[in-house]
Amino acid sequence: MALTPEQQSQLDGFKRKVQYLAQTRSILEADRLWNAFLAGEGDSLTLADCQMCLALLHYPDADLYDWVSGLKPAPEALDPSWLQRLAKYCT
Repeated sequence: MALTPEQQSQLDGFKRKVQYLAQTRSILEADRLWNAFLAGEGDSLTLADCQMCLALLHYPDADLYDWVSGLKPAPEALDPSWLQRLAKYCT
């Protein structure tokens, strides 16, 4: 489905915000995780994907990294498929 110019503008804005927040992480592991994820999937992110990324980026880096890497169980409120999607980029 093609996006309207307004929808495309909104999506581009979300992508820029996700990329900015991903580049300003407080721990190196989180920075690497988000940068690898964006390099692999950034061009194909949908508006819903960007909204999920923004929600995840509001969690503390150490917690999110522990959940993605399987060191700690994630809260039930988080979508496990998203954590698995990020885990592919966890090094």
